[in-house]
Amino acid sequence: MANTFINIMTITHKAAGAISAHRLVDFAGNQAGADAQVLGVAMADADAGDDLAVLTIGRITLPAGAAIAVGDALVSDANGQPVPQGTATNVFGHALTAAANPGDPVEVLIK
Repeated sequence: MANTFINIMTITHKAAGAISAHRLVDFAGNQAGADAQVLGVAMADADAGDDLAVLTIGRITLPAGAAIAVGDALVSDANGQPVPQGTATNVFGHALTAAANPGDPVEVLIK
């Protein structure tokens, strides 16, 4: 998957634990869990205590955590990947493209 992005705002955030690149990050500096409040997307791998670049506003291609349709409101799954909102409440963005299966690339507008 080619990781493309348009960076509107990236901030530096201290990682509280291990975070994989291109996974969602919560406000406490952890890899986001299910329906977490999402700060943005980790731009690189990080270990606890590392300074981490986090894309907070922009457009990025991520691996989907489930099938996603164009326009779906997105939340984090337990693995820090985007999934459709369903009954969750912490929407972090919307799908600009579809993903047929988990792991497929989906272009996301983070706002």
